[in-house]
Amino acid sequence: MSFDQWLILTEIAQAETLLSVMDLADMHRVTRSAISRQVAGLLKQDYVYEEDDMADRRHKTLHLTPKGSEVETKLWDVAQDRFKGWLDVFGRGKFQETLDFIRDFEEKIVQRDRWGSRIKKSHEG
Repeated sequence: MSFDQWLILTEIAQAETLLSVMDLADMHRVTRSAISRQVAGLLKQDYVYEEDDMADRRHKTLHLTPKGSEVETKLWDVAQDRFKGWLDVFGRGKFQETLDFIRDFEEKIVQRDRWGSRIKKSHEG
């Protein structure tokens, strides 16, 4: 299973509302076809299933199968153990500094450069 597929499983499991492929594409800022490829792998492994939206049959929502729920729970436990190991190695302070940098980078670069405009300008100047 890819990291992206694990994220999709986790997002479906933790979602407060029903999610569709388009919802996931928007969340990941990728195309519908990119998410569809990941979801297709999860469907093939019997981790998720699609269900027609009763209000609009063209719209399908994604759900975890019992097998998918079990795998997602196990992988989440592994991720938490790994995270605890990182804290042991780096300490809470250093780890928090790293998370702060990632959040800052996301805010100042990724969010502002959704279409690469600022990156292009920085290479021109």
